[in-house]
Amino acid sequence: MNTWLLLASSWLWTPLSQGQALVCSVAEIETCLAQLPNELTHQVALTSASATEALGGRGALVYPLSHDAIRGLVLLSESAIPTQVSAYWNNQSYALPLQQQPKLTLWHELGHIEASLLLAQGEQWSAYQHEWLADLYLVWRLAHEQQDQALAWQQYHRRNLAFMTDTTAISHWSSPIILQLFQRYSWQELGQFAQFSQLFEAFYPQCRQYSEDELAEFASLVGRTFGRGKTFYLPNYMSWRRAALGEYLQPTLASMMGQNLASDWLVEHQMLASD
Repeated sequence: MNTWLLLASSWLWTPLSQGQALVCSVAEIETCLAQLPNELTHQVALTSASATEALGGRGALVYPLSHDAIRGLVLLSESAIPTQVSAYWNNQSYALPLQQQPKLTLWHELGHIEASLLLAQGEQWSAYQHEWLADLYLVWRLAHEQQDQALAWQQYHRRNLAFMTDTTAISHWSSPIILQLFQRYSWQELGQFAQFSQLFEAFYPQCRQYSEDELAEFASLVGRTFGRGKTFYLPNYMSWRRAALGEYLQPTLASMMGQNLASDWLVEHQMLASD
């Protein structure tokens, strides 16, 4: 989908696995919401001011809707979508320019709507599970539409770098899930799933997930390792989480530092799994 079309018209319709979603430019929210049927306007009572406030500086926000044909509304503020993400480690700041990020942001938000359709079948999921499922949809969408796999890796690195910079970003840390997906399927195999629900049904039962307590341990280890306020090095801190964290960070470290420096860093921080 070309989000530049949205800039020209302030709104567009996009298909989902069931029904469609309305995508709105927050700058012209009233014009966009006029496209909704009357029975849905009470579900999304937004003005330009309230939509901007709801976004809170973010680039996008999604509202699932209760309607047989119109399943959700996505607000986009393209000026607020980041153009790069960075993190600091090894006494150096590393930056990753973000390519086609408006499209990826939109597909992530559509993934939230697709998740709500899957979860309508009854299972209760945490907010964290909703986030990684939205990124799973994003990756499937890229593969299904034969887009460059580098964009999927970009999303992977973005989630890692955000987490390394601010541990509260663990709420969106989909990298462990995406890496398992890449380990299980080739890019061509991912693209062969005709529907996202088919990928979900095949992958989800085999997917290694972490509890809230386990995620809190990862966050503590990341904060101790990358936090600017750390005062001393504790090589055995959270030793039982180090190898797994190293596995999830390694592709990002290698992409930013180069393979040799990344391996040296992981060895120094005892984050390589022993043979």
